Amino acid sequence: MSECRCADSWECTGERWYPKRLLDLGDIRGIRGIGDRDSLTVLSEYSDVQRAKVYLVETDDVFMPSRYVPSKLTVKSWNSDRTKMGRIEREDGRYVTLSHCWGRPKGVQGQLKLKVTNRERFIRDGIELRELPKSFRDAILFACHLEKVGFIWIDSMCIMQSTEDHNSRSMVHVGDWLSQSRQMDKIYQGSFLNISATAAVDGDQGLFFSRQPESLWENEINVNHTGMAPFGKHSTGGSKREQLTRCALIDVSFWDDLVESAAVNRRGWVLQERLMAPRVLHFCRDQIAWECSHFDDAEGYPGMAIGLRSKLGATVDEGRLKDLTSEAGRALRSNRLNDLPDPDEGMVDLYIYELWKHIVEVYSKTQITVSRDKLIG
Repeated sequence: MSECRCADSWECTGERWYPKRLLDLGDIRGIRGIGDRDSLTVLSEYSDVQRAKVYLVETDDVFMPSRYVPSKLTVKSWNSDRTKMGRIEREDGRYVTLSHCWGRPKGVQGQLKLKVTNRERFIRDGIELRELPKSFRDAILFACHLEKVGFIWIDSMCIMQSTEDHNSRSMVHVGDWLSQSRQMDKIYQGSFLNISATAAVDGDQGLFFSRQPESLWENEINVNHTGMAPFGKHSTGGSKREQLTRCALIDVSFWDDLVESAAVNRRGWVLQERLMAPRVLHFCRDQIAWECSHFDDAEGYPGMAIGLRSKLGATVDEGRLKDLTSEAGRALRSNRLNDLPDPDEGMVDLYIYELWKHIVEVYSKTQITVSRDKLIG
């Protein structure tokens, strides 16, 4: 995160746009030990944390971003006994977003979500962490460890939902849903970070999974090329009889298995979230991965070229999904033409078209529960 400049807008002065609703993490950040403990999975089991609350805030009513100091935010807030509201100045004005699979968590009929009937309760009385699915709890606790992050946006908790099953539109607050769905690009683009429950198939699985011992196998080997032609300047050993080169084994399906084919990224709605957010932190099955406009990275392959793919027996660099530059489009076109001469070399519009086609291809492989969402999501 310290190397990424994709969310530097949070350091700029001027009025800031916020989503219509957010969950306020202020009370949880105030609990002794939050942000200091190493283990979020242990922390989430503490009874005092389970009873801690997040509060729904409607930003039009309570937010007054400072025009001059980017880290300051004036918020209308309740006093300690929730009887009176007054304005306080906060330095945790950043918000994060969450990408997740709705799935079918246990007791889905009782799954908590924002409705017309509970909106006032969420604002005045708050929501205890133990009421929320595990993925939401984990994301909230993780967000509390991030500097100056005081709010989180979660779709089902910040957009008015149906009072029936979420697949039904018959009783949903249509006006609210339509207005918020039109602002998805701004919601994710304006976030400090998008937290992705990448491996979780539903809200019960959370962000964190047990490590798999086999993923810790060493992926570097010594190649003995004694008697062969010089292997390059990285060769070690002065004797011609024993020449060793240290090499790294790269699984070219690694990024596809870890990120592209993971549960959350098979959902159509998530593609726009992933593309629009300035950067994404993927909580995968056995490690975390990073994705922003400038670079991708993963615990298992730090600093490696993880955009490599195996295609028709050849290894090609298909680039990164969030790299939307004309140069990335040119590389996609070169791969498609199989390195044949490009008669239209240098035409930037064609490179942008290649990017568009690639995004459409990715989107076409995803799944949408409600077919009417196809052009919205």
